Amino acid sequence: MLGRFIVDGDSMLPTFRSGDHVISIRIPTWILRTGMIIVVSTNTGMIIKRVASIDREHITLISDNKDTQSRYCGTPISKSAVMGIVIYRY
Repeated sequence: MLGRFIVDGDSMLPTFRSGDHVISIRIPTWILRTGMIIVVSTNTGMIIKRVASIDREHITLISDNKDTQSRYCGTPISKSAVMGIVIYRY
């Protein structure tokens, strides 16, 4: 299943800029790998981050922009929150 999202904020600079449009595709969570850019559902909306680490049930996220820290970076997040991997920017 494909999803379309608009990047909001500078946390993924220089990879994505605020206003960029991206397409994601849903994948089984066992395919997730460190370094992938994913869309995650949170209680405040959708976020786009890079996978920093993975264990059996959780993932840890990082931002590409080291000057901007997200409240979700470094916090274990359930794999069930993953909406998909980003496959295209337009």
